[in-house]
Amino acid sequence: MIRAVTGFSTLSEVLRTHARTKRVVAFDMFNTLVRRQVEGEWLKRAAAFRVHELLVPWVHRWFLPTPESVFERRREIERQVVAERIERGEDNEADFAEVARRWVATWVPIDNEALVAACVESELRLEELALSATPGSIEAVRALKVAGARLIVVSDMYLSSHQLQRLLDSCGFAELFDEVYTSTDVGKRKATGRIFPWLLETEAIAASDLLFVGDDLEADQVQPGRHGIDTVHVVDEPETSRRTRLKALERLASSNHVWNVPLIDELIERLPDRASQQVDGDVDYELGQTLAPGLVAFVLDTVDLARRRGAKRIFFLAREGLTFLRIYGRLLEQGLLGPRAPEARYLYVSRASTILPAMRGLAWDDLQRFWRQYPNQTLLTLLKNLSLPTDPFVGLAASVGLTQPRRRLGPPEDDLEFRRFLESRDVHAAFAAARDAAKDTLRDYLTYRGFWGQDKVVIADIGWKGTMQDNLARAFESERGMPELFGAYLALASEGERYPRSYKHGFLADFRRSDAEELDLFRNTATYEMVTQAAHGSTVGYRRRPENPAAVLPELKEYEIERENAQRYFRRAREGIDAWTRDFTRVAPFSPFTGEQLRAGALARALDYIRYPTRQQAEAFLRYSHVESFGVHQVSRFGFDVRLAELVARSPRKTWSELQRRFEHTMWREGVVKRSGLPLGSLLWDLYVTLQRAR
Repeated sequence: MIRAVTGFSTLSEVLRTHARTKRVVAFDMFNTLVRRQVEGEWLKRAAAFRVHELLVPWVHRWFLPTPESVFERRREIERQVVAERIERGEDNEADFAEVARRWVATWVPIDNEALVAACVESELRLEELALSATPGSIEAVRALKVAGARLIVVSDMYLSSHQLQRLLDSCGFAELFDEVYTSTDVGKRKATGRIFPWLLETEAIAASDLLFVGDDLEADQVQPGRHGIDTVHVVDEPETSRRTRLKALERLASSNHVWNVPLIDELIERLPDRASQQVDGDVDYELGQTLAPGLVAFVLDTVDLARRRGAKRIFFLAREGLTFLRIYGRLLEQGLLGPRAPEARYLYVSRASTILPAMRGLAWDDLQRFWRQYPNQTLLTLLKNLSLPTDPFVGLAASVGLTQPRRRLGPPEDDLEFRRFLESRDVHAAFAAARDAAKDTLRDYLTYRGFWGQDKVVIADIGWKGTMQDNLARAFESERGMPELFGAYLALASEGERYPRSYKHGFLADFRRSDAEELDLFRNTATYEMVTQAAHGSTVGYRRRPENPAAVLPELKEYEIERENAQRYFRRAREGIDAWTRDFTRVAPFSPFTGEQLRAGALARALDYIRYPTRQQAEAFLRYSHVESFGVHQVSRFGFDVRLAELVARSPRKTWSELQRRFEHTMWREGVVKRSGLPLGSLLWDLYVTLQRAR
């Protein structure tokens, strides 16, 4: 007899009717009593990652295997163990105790008992994290227990019976089962049918006294039925659909990393109490969810970079670095950064606070470092960008004939008054004093934060050229105590400047890789800056504590519009980032991807938003604004700035040229195209950009 039921709510009714005539009710375990969040083979990959971490203190880095090779070695050993058991006349089951012993001995052949035990414990812990009771199963089993039935579990599994009992206990089945049988202990499997005669003999019952409940048609229904055992087939169609999707994603992810993020999303979606929620119409929250995988992957990769380079500390740079530091803290708290993770600290630096210490003199060549990007300078804006006080420099400028501090300055070869200012000995003396004082204070701040005196450090920032890294390297390149710098950037659009012992690495995108997909990220980088930027204001300098001169603190400048944006829009985006990160930490133990393995999927998600925004996303971008606190000192807005009155006064040809010019200077052209309402506009614009790049 095979009865099919659609879940444990229906099963309870069937069991109440048919279990009365049975002395023993036997349950399959996996996909019947309990569910895994991932499939068993995928969980073995996660276990290989954990074993790799366990091997780190034991194996020299030259001989340390990769997680993938650790996984392949397990599969090889399982095949060996199975072959040996078949040769002994047993069924094809790989006893994990033996597998673990040989697995560890591959790299640590002697004195490895503690490591083998840790390997087994790691496997069990992963199973506990991945398993949960099937809805309704505990109640159904408990009702049978109260009714006085003898309840047993029979599982085709490579773990021992007492280990399965531990897993059942962790899922809420403690003291509900009288016995647990597993194929690895018995040497016979349900799938072959050989375990059922042994089971009847061991339990000292006839086939008519046993009812078997399980989900697998062959192992749990057909095979026991051949021995005259009545069965109940548990058919959970929603769970079957979930597992089908999960298996497909796991197969895709194992062959192409672009599917790793969709796999993570599938696992998160099935969390019973996940932090991230579907909030229809909340485009700011959705934006945070869109960007989160790239930010989390970047932090993971930055930690890996620090390990590879031998850096003991990571310094996340203000202000975007505060978001990265929060992500780092959550990953560290959940044990996802591996053994001996590098320490992370926050560093208040900015272009404004580092450019003056980095200047070698007040010469035109030095000024060109930022003048090329910000050519519209007056004396007052020049002094502000260089963090120089107006007194005495405005007075010194007037003494050489530069009496209009608000007029636009030209190149020294064309602007005689400006050239005299740059050539003035008094100006150079005042500049050198101000620069040296700023340099001393910055050095003391770096010392106070534990940066100075390190051998190597990683500095992590959002991008896009690594200007602050260049300033630090330029300011202190010849000084003892200045560490070797490894810059980790979410994306690197330009190499910037080259200095000894200073290196840069772009994560999601790096112009040096010349990858067309990566380069498309630079179509809209403003979104990343705005969403991740901390609301504490920009660093404009440093001050010493009067009561403790060794303690150097940053001086910050806040803007009202930044506070408004942070509260109205970016707060929700950051909540989206935090929620996705929290959920990621829950599913990451059994899908332990590296940052590099998440990169392709994270990039694909970001590019989908950048290339093909919805109308709602494109319109939401108009609300945002960004304060440029260096160079031009203005508020950048992201609309297509066109005034009809200005265009009407022009000829059609000039009007078209002006529209082209303004469109080219728009921060996010894809958003403008989407807002235009042009049919297939986003697709046509993307095709145009692709063809232009191909030329």
